Amino acid sequence: MFYLHKKKVFVNIYFLISYTLSLERTSLMPNLPAGKYKLKFKAISICNETIDYPIKFKYYLSKVSTSKVLLMGNISMKIPLDDNINIGMNLAVWSKIGGWKDNANVYQNKGACSSLKFFMGKVWNEYIEKHHFTDCPIQPGFYKINGFDLSYLEQANLPKEFFYGIYKEKIFFSNQKNDQVGCYFIVFDLLRPWE
Repeated sequence: MFYLHKKKVFVNIYFLISYTLSLERTSLMPNLPAGKYKLKFKAISICNETIDYPIKFKYYLSKVSTSKVLLMGNISMKIPLDDNINIGMNLAVWSKIGGWKDNANVYQNKGACSSLKFFMGKVWNEYIEKHHFTDCPIQPGFYKINGFDLSYLEQANLPKEFFYGIYKEKIFFSNQKNDQVGCYFIVFDLLRPWE
């Protein structure tokens, strides 16, 4: 009887230790260069303060907890953000030897408002609500952002797996003559889920 009780205790301890070790970060976790990720936002800024863009993004990040970052600020638009405007994105990756390497991923398309709506996907309604926009087209005006939670971007129509690293995304808007009418940068980490 005593032997069976010891064996049962030993088995329970073994499973408890195995379970605990599986939750902790160990050297056995894969160190692959790409896969599912979690986003950690670091900074956001206008591309060039000296240019008076017709669509001016004055964004900043507000970290309200260890896991929650809000997009704050305002947007002033002298022209409508509609499908006559083009959208472009240029992703730069931080090099192992230092410095940004542009063109890690490049996207350009006509129809900025529809493209933005597509990328936001399920998050679009929350995005326009926090920005006080109407649906496409977004009319000229001054829009104050009431804390858009950037963790919602995990539900957006963005790649669910990508290469890990530090990235700087340049998001820019241009008119039919290819003149930039708005531009901002966002810097973020793509981390392994357990990091």
